[in-house]
Amino acid sequence: MDIGREKRMSLLLLDENQQEEVAWLTREYPYALHITDLTDTVVPWHWHEEVEFIYAAGGDLEVTTGNASYLLRQGEAFFINTNVLNTKQKTKDSEHTVEYCHVFHPILLSGYFKSVYEARYLNPVLKDPRIEIVRLTEKTEPGRQAVRKLKELTRLQEKEHMEFQTRNLLSEIWLLLLREIQESPVRKQTVSLQNQDRIRYMMTFIHQHYTEKLSLKQVADSGSVSERECMRCFQKNLNRSPFEYIIGYRLEKAKESLQNTDGTVTEIALQCGFTSSAYFGKVFRKYFGVTPGDYRKSVRGKPVECAAHL
Repeated sequence: MDIGREKRMSLLLLDENQQEEVAWLTREYPYALHITDLTDTVVPWHWHEEVEFIYAAGGDLEVTTGNASYLLRQGEAFFINTNVLNTKQKTKDSEHTVEYCHVFHPILLSGYFKSVYEARYLNPVLKDPRIEIVRLTEKTEPGRQAVRKLKELTRLQEKEHMEFQTRNLLSEIWLLLLREIQESPVRKQTVSLQNQDRIRYMMTFIHQHYTEKLSLKQVADSGSVSERECMRCFQKNLNRSPFEYIIGYRLEKAKESLQNTDGTVTEIALQCGFTSSAYFGKVFRKYFGVTPGDYRKSVRGKPVECAAHL
């Protein structure tokens, strides 16, 4: 299948609120197909207003939210609800994993604010914070039909002038999603909205100030919590400490700079918040298994392929 090389890599762009700005998705047509090879990369923690239907075309993958982990086997699909904080990676026993991600803003189906489509069909899912992820598999009739239609939707993107057909297929898949939720025991999480807001505020603060020297108190203050609660919140939601998250984010930004700019390793280290190039090199090699210089040589002109074990 050849859908165009520009759609083969999912780009993760983040705004000042740490919400993902989805690549290739526009106001005029809020839909995009992202084909991502997860074999040697990890989709970092993020969230966005758009929803996703994802099909595991090759290999198995794991999706982790702030509340649970979900395993998706090759040939299965799943739905990710709006504003769900999540990260994705291949499973340890999969050699090669590729995902086909159909991402779109709900307005594509609702048409306009407070429409009957929004009130009757979309909001029962979008407004239920307990619904994070819904698996769609061959084990149920709605799941079986949804997987078949997702494959059809992928093939449709090879054609021109397929916008109406795309919306129609997504509407049919959404109805199947509702059937799956109604007929099958869908896993619903007990979610603390306050806890989710806190971690998002603190992540946003880190992403806005990662180039600076940050203290635990500063991060905790950004979420209006104590330092102890800040530590607990990061550990519970992201399974790592605030400091570990800061280091991981700085490394991801450094990777982008190594690939896309001509700055020296020392310049990039200091720009990304590291105190020295020596410390940066040591941490980079610990996380990625290569030096910053070797990484730059291996990825120049290629999609980012080196994944941190964070």
